[in-house]
Amino acid sequence: MAMVTSQDADDISMETEDYSHGNGDSPSCDEADTTTTQQSQGSSPVSNRVELLHNGLKPQQIHVDAPISDDSSEMIIPVSDNDTESSSTEAHDKRVSTIPDQVFQDNVRIPSPPLSLKESLGLVGALSIIAGYVGILALLGFLSFLWYGYGPSAEAADATYVWRQIAIGDWMTQVITLCALALRITISLQSTVCTSMIAALVLEKRFVRRYNVAYLSVLRSINDGPRKLVEVMLHSGVAILKYLEFWLALFMVLTTLALQFTSTILLSDLNDFAIAGNVNRTQVPSLMVYGPEDWDFRLSSGGFFSRMPVYQMFAEAPSESNALPDPKGLSSTGLIQRGFLPLADSESRVSLRRFDGNIMTMNSKVACMRPILDAHYITYDSDSGATYRFVRGLLKTDSSLQDAGASGTASCDTSECEDLYFECSIPFSLNRVGSWESMPCLVGGVGGSFWGIDLFPKWDSSFEPWSPNSTIQLIFTSNMRRTDWDTLPREGSMGTSNPYYEWQSFEPIPGRHINVTVCFSAFNLARKSVLITAQNVLREPSTNWSLTSVRYDTSDVQKFMGVSVPHQPFGERGLLSMDIIGEPDDGPPDSPAHKVVTLNGKHRVENHTIADLTTRVLEEIIDYELTISKAANSTVLSCYACEGEAITEHPVLAMLFTSIIAETGRAANAIQSFMTVVSLSWFDAYQSSLGELQWADVVMTKMVRTPGPCSEYGCGGYISVVTLLIIHLVYVAVITFLYVRQVRYSRYDNIWHTISQLVSTELREPLEKANNVGDKVVKSFCKELDDDRVQLGTVLETGRIEVVKLPDNQKIPEPGASRFAKSKRTLGEKKRTGEDSAV
Repeated sequence: MAMVTSQDADDISMETEDYSHGNGDSPSCDEADTTTTQQSQGSSPVSNRVELLHNGLKPQQIHVDAPISDDSSEMIIPVSDNDTESSSTEAHDKRVSTIPDQVFQDNVRIPSPPLSLKESLGLVGALSIIAGYVGILALLGFLSFLWYGYGPSAEAADATYVWRQIAIGDWMTQVITLCALALRITISLQSTVCTSMIAALVLEKRFVRRYNVAYLSVLRSINDGPRKLVEVMLHSGVAILKYLEFWLALFMVLTTLALQFTSTILLSDLNDFAIAGNVNRTQVPSLMVYGPEDWDFRLSSGGFFSRMPVYQMFAEAPSESNALPDPKGLSSTGLIQRGFLPLADSESRVSLRRFDGNIMTMNSKVACMRPILDAHYITYDSDSGATYRFVRGLLKTDSSLQDAGASGTASCDTSECEDLYFECSIPFSLNRVGSWESMPCLVGGVGGSFWGIDLFPKWDSSFEPWSPNSTIQLIFTSNMRRTDWDTLPREGSMGTSNPYYEWQSFEPIPGRHINVTVCFSAFNLARKSVLITAQNVLREPSTNWSLTSVRYDTSDVQKFMGVSVPHQPFGERGLLSMDIIGEPDDGPPDSPAHKVVTLNGKHRVENHTIADLTTRVLEEIIDYELTISKAANSTVLSCYACEGEAITEHPVLAMLFTSIIAETGRAANAIQSFMTVVSLSWFDAYQSSLGELQWADVVMTKMVRTPGPCSEYGCGGYISVVTLLIIHLVYVAVITFLYVRQVRYSRYDNIWHTISQLVSTELREPLEKANNVGDKVVKSFCKELDDDRVQLGTVLETGRIEVVKLPDNQKIPEPGASRFAKSKRTLGEKKRTGEDSAV
């Protein structure tokens, strides 16, 4: 008897799986001997001619392989003579050895080792798994880049170059679709390989129904995915549910099916996104076109008072202005510099993110203080029968400046800031409202007159707002109602005033007040070279109001103008930031901007360059509008739910003026906002005269389709796909590991061995029957023949790998079969046995 060395014993690798009898008990050694004798004498020749290398036998029932080569590692270790004599007399046909417990350790053949990766999986299979793994991870990383590549700045301004080009070119949909296609192809390739690997694992490790073995064998080499594999495994009985291979295949079917919709799932995350585009060198309106033959310059006023105001986007140089009054009641905006955008439509203005070029800028200052007045009120009866109240008196300009601590500068000496007589209408609210209503009254100009009607500069922005050529206004705000005025005499004194911040407050009736402040305002226009940038998303504001209601809301506009309370930081106002670089870049001396033209007026001849003329004409137009044709003692009805004898303006513009004073108390901010809105409206109309274009570097936003941003819209599609891909990668790794470690007889992408291993004694009858019939016939035939399980094994004597049957004493019970079905099958077997005996 040959002995197994300790080294050989250490190399033995046995995988066992417990297949019990129907009653669930394992056979004893005596039962095993009896069973073996019965198999040798009475079982079919098929069970006596095969040896199984499977995991389901107890050590005393191991079937031993015959040698397939002269290699000592594959040598059969013979058993004792006594054991040999106990077998069948036809020893040359015997292929099953039953080894008693006492000799098991000395009569074990080393099983065939697993095939190498190169042989079992092959180059194609290995590339499909490994390269596919790398490809899926790369695609997953690229998709993550598309979803999260916005960068830290708003509107993806600082995103990477690649991401920006994909987004700006509006290629996100195409790129995501191509990535999804690549994922589906890679997953499909891996799924076919994994299907083959699972089929091989089931054939070599598990016992399956005979009529399914052909499917499984062919699936090891050729398949179109895991669906058929799962179907075949389910037809093998409910016992298959306890095998890991089944659940791996089921997960693969479900995941592969879901990932076929990768493109649809991912594209569900796309949303409209405004991205900052690339710098574009373009031409914008900058200079007026002058033609001597058709030159016509006319001044008009009040035209924009009655129009719906346009709250256009503008640029502003950052400042800390808030017009809070000092202890002496002086409220000043300081220098406010705003730039008018040379863009005609609202969409272009709010899409602007960067502008580097020449634009028209407006420099302005407004200061308000407590007035020193000598005044009384009077009553006027209109032709329609309505009565209105006016305040008439003397404004002591110099005294007011001194009281506010604003005198003593070169901008305003006694001769220039002289006292002014005035007569202004007083607003009163509707009886049912009783709200605070305000109206400005234009008193005159510093120095006793307004601007002269010529095209020369009038005011320098380095001067104070009470310097020559600035405008003086009295602002009245009151909560008096008509019924309150009816209780007072038709004419009387304003009474004693009380200082209140920049206001002088009069109280004709207890609880009812008339507050008045004097304001100085001045502005000029200048073309400048600027750099404009957006700090946030832009939006032109609007007033919420209704023609059928006295309620309205101007908070959106107040925030935009920077006059709201609490005061909003510059970056949160939603407008453009302007950095004034210097004088405009108008090109060489022979450029159109430097062309000199001569204007022949009624009283003088003026010479101007086109660049200067462009500025001076618009400046004069705006001043003429703001000073109401330079008419003193002109009151504007800048309130909505009120009455008064005054020049009317559009209700929306009136709402802004009154609400700023009512909600913040700052008349300087109200005047500043009023000047800005009127100037913007005139500039919008003036752009049609700017026919001379100049170059500028412009960045605009572009509306594109991008995934996310996840923080705003969520990324349900991306998360779903990533989850499915992780599941796919996990089961691919598990299947590959099991396949490489356990497969001994299967070679991926090799067809002949899958056919050759079907040629066996167990499948001879089904193969003959299937020569010219369909699978259903063969399946029915196999069910009638028997219902034994089979798997791949090695024939002891020849060393052939073929389909072998599970021995009778190791058959697996059928939990899903009914007693009737089992009885019917038993009768069929007895009937066939009787027919064979008769033959």
